[in-house]
Amino acid sequence: PQVLSVSEPSRERPFTAPAECPSCQHALTRFEGEVALRCPNRLACRSQLEWSVSFFAVRGQMNIEELGFKHGAQLIAEGLIADVADIFALEEERVAELKGFGKKSAKKLLKGIERATREATLSRLLAGLGIRNVGSVAAKILAARFLRLDALLDHLDADGAEAVVEVASAIDLIGPVIAKSVADF
Repeated sequence: PQVLSVSEPSRERPFTAPAECPSCQHALTRFEGEVALRCPNRLACRSQLEWSVSFFAVRGQMNIEELGFKHGAQLIAEGLIADVADIFALEEERVAELKGFGKKSAKKLLKGIERATREATLSRLLAGLGIRNVGSVAAKILAARFLRLDALLDHLDADGAEAVVEVASAIDLIGPVIAKSVADF
């Protein structure tokens, strides 16, 4: 859809875009070539963390069915998750103590996480991390090139972000935008 024109003058006050994130109060940014305002505070914005954990856990990514948005938000609020990696460090006893969980639910969640760990593929992990511009297709292509996450990380550590952009850009169907997104992440 596209707005072509305004047919009659609005009687409402003109819309003023927010200047800061409603969740973390960080100044919003408009990335080059985009219209949307975004919170660049990816690692410390609670709303972004809640959505990152939820996205990471969904079917097609890590497939942790027991970790929906509501449970993820609760685990974040209780300080048990501060990053998606913390999902894999959850302790059954601590989770069982939370309101609405109990021993049975906590055990089910941890079994779901364990299953996801066994069944995970590099492409699903890369897609689940929510790297800008990297969907399931790009994740599969990157996974086929690097084979293991540590190979990608070693390449990044050894050669720096610019070299990763150069190498990833040379992969069929991976352009400089996706390559830069991976390196920046």
